[in-house]
Amino acid sequence: MSLSLHTLPLEIIYHILDKLDDKSLFLSMRNVCQHLNLIIDSYHRYQITTTFELTQEQIDSEAVKNLARILHTNTV
Repeated sequence: MSLSLHTLPLEIIYHILDKLDDKSLFLSMRNVCQHLNLIIDSYHRYQITTTFELTQEQIDSEAVKNLARILHTNTV
């Protein structure tokens, strides 16, 4: 049996997201695929986050690009 993100119950995916810090949630999980974007859009921590602090030491140029894409498409 082959398991994938598409076959995992939403509760398990939320449990995985619960274990991530904000930086990982916003910069690593977003824009991986459309299915994961839909899940993250409905995830409570993603919906209630109003501030996100980063320092130059915490973020590289690739993360800046990902953050710009997230902010551009964020509907929450």
